[in-house]
Amino acid sequence: MFPLYDLNHARRPALVVKGLVLANALAFLWQLSVGLEESAYALGFIPARFFADPVGEGYRLLTSMFLHGSFFT
Repeated sequence: MFPLYDLNHARRPALVVKGLVLANALAFLWQLSVGLEESAYALGFIPARFFADPVGEGYRLLTSMFLHGSFFT
């Protein structure tokens, strides 16, 4: 069963959610300026590169979460 509403109202603004939305929007604008394919090669998760050097390529685990494929994906 899914709840239809909640009686516990938030007492402060959702700063983390707003920060993640802002980070995604900035990442998408950066991707549009660089190019979608080039940005995927620059910061996307590429298993062959990651497993060749997990320590040096570890940042890709975080940066790939913010990449977008296009306007609709």
